[in-house]
Amino acid sequence: MTVRGIKIAEKDQVITIVEKADAGACLEYTNGRECIQITAAEQIPKYHKAACEDIAKGSFVYKYGEIIGIATEDIKKGMWVHTHNLVSKCLAEQA
Repeated sequence: MTVRGIKIAEKDQVITIVEKADAGACLEYTNGRECIQITAAEQIPKYHKAACEDIAKGSFVYKYGEIIGIATEDIKKGMWVHTHNLVSKCLAEQA
């Protein structure tokens, strides 16, 4: 099964998927020039984020072309990106 994703800005490292994806599902999105397919590394809930590239622990994470948080662990392409591996940039600045 192919699950479609939405990538907003070129520098985004995540896509938002439009339906639940099981581990091993094909995630398909466009970067504006070509159709790209990656594999879901784990189950990802509907309307949640999946990494479309590897993200190193401590790195900023981009969505909408803006920093949405900081990776709290290494996040591999195809993994679910959420509060278990991402902290809000605002919260990190308060710590």
